[in-house]
Amino acid sequence: MNELFKRNLRVLRERQAHAARAVEDSRGAKNLVVDVFPARSGARAARVIPPDGRMHALHSAYDPAGEARRFAAASGASAGDAVAVLGFGLGHHVRALQKTVGPDGYVAAVEESPAVFEAALQHVDIRDILSRNNFSLFIGGDPRELAGWL
Repeated sequence: MNELFKRNLRVLRERQAHAARAVEDSRGAKNLVVDVFPARSGARAARVIPPDGRMHALHSAYDPAGEARRFAAASGASAGDAVAVLGFGLGHHVRALQKTVGPDGYVAAVEESPAVFEAALQHVDIRDILSRNNFSLFIGGDPRELAGWL
C-alpha cells in the first residue's frame, strides 16, 4: 500500500465509510487489469483490460484533464446543479464537474469496479474530490442498492 493510497483512503474513510469498506473488502479480487500510465500532458491516464482481453481506455492518453473539462462544459450542467456520472475512472471528469456545479451543486459518482477505484486511490491525489460535502460515491455492490443510496 503506497503513501498516496493511504492518504486518499484516510479521506475516503472520513467522508464515505461505505465506499472505503467496498474498496477494502474487494482488495486483491480483480476481475480486470487496470493499467495506469502517464498521458502526454503529464497527468495520469488509465485503460482496463477485462478477461476477454479487449482493452478500453478510461481517459484520453494525451490530455485527460482537458478532455474532462470539455466533457463538463458539454454536459449542460451549471452552477448549483446536481449531476450523476457512471464511472469514476481516475476522477478527472468528476473534478471538472465539481468545478462546474460549484459549492451549491452536487456530484454523485457510481464506479462499478472496485479495481478501477483502487487504481485511482493508488495513482492520483483525489483528496480534493473526496473531501467535498457535496460529493457521494457508490462503488461496486448490488445495483439494487443504488436507488436507496441516491
